Amino acid sequence: ESDARFSECSFQSEKGDALGAIHSSISLNNCGFFNVAGNGICLYFSNATLEGISFSDIQENGIESVGSGVTAGKIKVKRIGNAGLMIKELSLLKGSGFSFENCVTAIVAKDKGEVNLSSVVITHCETGLKATRKGDVFGPSSITIKDFQISDTKYQRIEEKGSVILVN
Repeated sequence: ESDARFSECSFQSEKGDALGAIHSSISLNNCGFFNVAGNGICLYFSNATLEGISFSDIQENGIESVGSGVTAGKIKVKRIGNAGLMIKELSLLKGSGFSFENCVTAIVAKDKGEVNLSSVVITHCETGLKATRKGDVFGPSSITIKDFQISDTKYQRIEEKGSVILVN
Protein backbone atom coordinates (compact mmCIF):
# COMPACT_ATOMS: atom_id res chain seq x y z
CA GLU A 1 0.00 0.00 0.00
CA SER A 2 1.34 3.37 -1.01
CA ASP A 3 0.49 6.58 -2.78
CA ALA A 4 2.42 7.74 -5.82
CA ARG A 5 2.50 10.67 -8.24
CA PHE A 6 4.16 10.57 -11.66
CA SER A 7 4.57 13.44 -14.09
CA GLU A 8 6.29 13.82 -17.48
CA CYS A 9 7.52 10.21 -17.56
CA SER A 10 7.51 7.06 -19.68
CA PHE A 11 7.18 3.37 -18.88
CA GLN A 12 8.31 0.28 -20.79
CA SER A 13 8.38 -3.38 -19.78
CA GLU A 14 9.82 -6.35 -21.63
CA LYS A 15 8.26 -8.75 -19.09
CA GLY A 16 4.87 -8.21 -17.46
CA ASP A 17 2.96 -5.08 -16.53
CA ALA A 18 4.56 -1.62 -16.64
CA LEU A 19 2.85 -0.14 -13.54
CA GLY A 20 0.79 -1.85 -10.85
CA ALA A 21 -1.05 -0.50 -7.81
CA ILE A 22 -2.67 -2.49 -5.00
CA HIS A 23 -4.71 -0.72 -2.28
CA SER A 24 -3.11 2.59 -3.31
CA SER A 25 -3.83 6.01 -4.75
CA ILE A 26 -1.90 7.03 -7.83
CA SER A 27 -1.79 10.10 -10.02
CA LEU A 28 -0.19 10.29 -13.47
CA ASN A 29 0.13 13.43 -15.57
CA ASN A 30 1.54 13.54 -19.13
CA CYS A 31 3.06 10.06 -19.11
CA GLY A 32 3.49 7.40 -21.79
CA PHE A 33 3.42 3.60 -21.78
CA PHE A 34 5.25 2.03 -24.73
CA ASN A 35 6.33 -1.47 -25.77
CA VAL A 36 4.84 -3.30 -22.78
CA ALA A 37 4.69 -7.12 -22.64
CA GLY A 38 1.72 -7.14 -20.21
CA ASN A 39 -0.71 -4.38 -19.16
CA GLY A 40 0.23 -0.72 -19.22
CA ILE A 41 -1.43 0.09 -15.88
CA CYS A 42 -2.88 -2.58 -13.58
CA LEU A 43 -5.03 -1.39 -10.65
CA TYR A 44 -6.32 -3.57 -7.82
CA PHE A 45 -8.62 -1.96 -5.22
CA SER A 46 -6.99 1.42 -5.84
CA ASN A 47 -7.87 4.95 -6.90
CA ALA A 48 -6.23 6.60 -9.89
CA THR A 49 -6.25 10.00 -11.56
CA LEU A 50 -4.84 9.92 -15.09
CA GLU A 51 -4.39 12.98 -17.31
CA GLY A 52 -2.66 13.19 -20.69
CA ILE A 53 -1.63 9.54 -20.86
CA SER A 54 -0.55 7.69 -24.05
CA PHE A 55 -0.45 3.93 -24.54
CA SER A 56 1.07 2.24 -27.59
CA ASP A 57 2.30 -1.23 -28.47
CA ILE A 58 0.86 -2.90 -25.35
CA GLN A 59 0.46 -6.69 -25.60
CA GLU A 60 -2.42 -7.00 -23.09
CA ASN A 61 -4.58 -4.08 -21.86
CA GLY A 62 -3.79 -0.37 -21.72
CA ILE A 63 -5.55 -0.03 -18.35
CA GLU A 64 -6.84 -3.01 -16.36
CA SER A 65 -8.87 -2.15 -13.29
CA VAL A 66 -10.23 -4.53 -10.61
CA GLY A 67 -12.33 -3.08 -7.79
CA SER A 68 -10.89 0.40 -8.41
CA GLY A 69 -12.02 3.95 -9.13
CA VAL A 70 -10.41 5.79 -12.04
CA THR A 71 -10.84 9.38 -13.24
CA ALA A 72 -9.13 10.05 -16.57
CA GLY A 73 -8.82 12.61 -19.33
CA LYS A 74 -6.95 13.10 -22.60
CA ILE A 75 -6.09 9.41 -23.04
CA LYS A 76 -4.63 8.12 -26.35
CA VAL A 77 -4.51 4.37 -26.98
CA LYS A 78 -2.86 2.72 -30.04
CA ARG A 79 -1.92 -0.83 -31.00
CA ILE A 80 -3.24 -2.79 -28.04
CA GLY A 81 -3.20 -6.61 -28.08
CA ASN A 82 -6.38 -7.03 -26.02
CA ALA A 83 -8.40 -4.07 -24.66
CA GLY A 84 -7.57 -0.40 -24.42
CA LEU A 85 -9.64 -0.28 -21.21
CA MET A 86 -10.53 -3.42 -19.21
CA ILE A 87 -12.77 -2.19 -16.40
CA LYS A 88 -14.01 -5.08 -14.26
CA GLU A 89 -15.18 -6.45 -10.94
CA LEU A 90 -16.89 -3.41 -9.41
CA SER A 91 -14.53 -0.87 -10.97
CA LEU A 92 -15.70 2.56 -12.10
CA LEU A 93 -13.92 4.60 -14.79
CA LYS A 94 -15.11 8.11 -15.63
CA GLY A 95 -13.60 10.79 -17.80
CA SER A 96 -13.41 12.51 -21.17
CA GLY A 97 -11.23 12.84 -24.23
CA PHE A 98 -10.33 9.25 -25.18
CA SER A 99 -9.07 8.01 -28.55
CA PHE A 100 -8.51 4.37 -29.54
CA GLU A 101 -6.80 3.11 -32.70
CA ASN A 102 -5.83 -0.41 -33.77
CA CYS A 103 -6.97 -2.24 -30.64
CA VAL A 104 -8.51 -5.70 -30.55
CA THR A 105 -11.23 -4.16 -28.33
CA ALA A 106 -11.31 -0.49 -27.37
CA ILE A 107 -13.43 -0.60 -24.17
CA VAL A 108 -14.53 -3.58 -22.07
CA ALA A 109 -16.75 -3.36 -18.97
CA LYS A 110 -16.88 -6.77 -17.31
CA ASP A 111 -18.37 -8.27 -14.14
CA LYS A 112 -20.21 -5.17 -12.88
CA GLY A 113 -17.58 -2.80 -14.24
CA GLU A 114 -18.93 0.65 -15.04
CA VAL A 115 -17.59 3.08 -17.67
CA ASN A 116 -18.90 6.67 -17.96
CA LEU A 117 -17.13 8.72 -20.65
CA SER A 118 -17.55 11.66 -22.99
CA SER A 119 -15.71 12.63 -26.18
CA VAL A 120 -14.62 9.17 -27.35
CA VAL A 121 -13.23 8.30 -30.81
CA ILE A 122 -12.63 4.68 -31.87
CA THR A 123 -11.03 3.75 -35.23
CA HIS A 124 -9.61 0.60 -36.80
CA CYS A 125 -10.46 -1.76 -33.91
CA GLU A 126 -11.96 -5.24 -34.19
CA THR A 127 -14.54 -4.45 -31.46
CA GLY A 128 -15.47 -1.00 -30.20
CA LEU A 129 -17.47 -1.54 -27.01
CA LYS A 130 -18.09 -4.71 -25.02
CA ALA A 131 -20.22 -5.05 -21.87
CA THR A 132 -20.15 -8.53 -20.41
CA ARG A 133 -20.17 -10.74 -17.34
CA LYS A 134 -18.18 -13.86 -16.67
CA GLY A 135 -20.56 -15.45 -14.13
CA ASP A 136 -23.12 -14.69 -11.44
CA VAL A 137 -20.71 -13.41 -8.79
CA PHE A 138 -20.63 -9.74 -9.83
CA GLY A 139 -23.47 -9.14 -12.29
CA PRO A 140 -23.94 -7.16 -15.49
CA SER A 141 -21.79 -4.23 -16.64
CA SER A 142 -22.45 -0.84 -18.19
CA ILE A 143 -20.86 1.56 -20.65
CA THR A 144 -22.27 5.08 -21.09
CA ILE A 145 -20.67 7.47 -23.60
CA LYS A 146 -21.66 10.97 -24.71
CA ASP A 147 -20.16 12.47 -27.87
CA PHE A 148 -19.13 9.15 -29.43
CA GLN A 149 -17.55 8.47 -32.85
CA ILE A 150 -16.63 5.07 -34.25
CA SER A 151 -15.33 4.03 -37.69
CA ASP A 152 -13.58 1.18 -39.48
CA THR A 153 -14.50 -1.24 -36.68
CA LYS A 154 -15.77 -4.78 -37.38
CA TYR A 155 -18.10 -4.98 -34.34
CA GLN A 156 -19.26 -1.63 -33.00
CA ARG A 157 -20.67 -3.16 -29.81
CA ILE A 158 -21.15 -6.46 -28.04
CA GLU A 159 -23.72 -6.28 -25.27
CA GLU A 160 -24.36 -9.47 -23.32
CA LYS A 161 -27.71 -10.12 -21.66
CA GLY A 162 -28.29 -7.85 -18.67
CA SER A 163 -25.41 -5.52 -19.48
CA VAL A 164 -26.04 -2.08 -20.97
CA ILE A 165 -24.30 0.12 -23.56
CA LEU A 166 -25.67 3.66 -24.00
CA VAL A 167 -24.05 6.03 -26.51
CA ASN A 168 -24.74 9.67 -27.46
